[in-house]
Amino acid sequence: MQAEKLCYECKVVKPLEEFGKKSSRKDGLESVCKHCLKLKRMLHPRRKYTPIEIDATATKKCVDCHIEKSYSAFDKNPTRKDGYNTRCKTCLKIARKSHKHTFKKRPKKTKAFTMTLKLASITEKDYLEQLEKQQGKCAICGKLETSLDNYRKADKRLSIDHCHKTGNFRGLLCTKCNVGLGMFGDDSEMLQRAIDYLESRMY
Repeated sequence: MQAEKLCYECKVVKPLEEFGKKSSRKDGLESVCKHCLKLKRMLHPRRKYTPIEIDATATKKCVDCHIEKSYSAFDKNPTRKDGYNTRCKTCLKIARKSHKHTFKKRPKKTKAFTMTLKLASITEKDYLEQLEKQQGKCAICGKLETSLDNYRKADKRLSIDHCHKTGNFRGLLCTKCNVGLGMFGDDSEMLQRAIDYLESRMY
């Protein structure tokens, strides 16, 4: 088992105990050593503003709905200059619901899903990290998956796309885009000819 690790910041190989824990990383450790993290936090402390007194009649415009509302419609936030969030409570609630819908609880694994993970040489953790990176959307069309998984009675997971020659993982695609690539045999030249064909007949 590896007993040392290279710090991304100072480029020094150090014992594993010199790194803090981070569950989202493959090795479960921070990429930067504790010493460098401490220095970064000292150099760039999180800014906190002293709360200012707000007039009872004062209003603030929400960055989402663009409606002027009283400060009571906003949650307090010490990291903001005026001490309040930029989104009103209503819009913040909507945004949180949307985020919760995109990143649902970890779906139940199926044999097919496990096999696909193995084919692409990735773990479920890798899949979830990529899913979050893509904000739950297809890497090609930028849309959420809408096809139904009859087995789980829920929306299908985004498909794992990998190079059929090298086996390397490329990204996550919706069913339509994944099938589309497959129909073209992952042939970039054929895809380009299809694009040229469509563009030459746009009338």
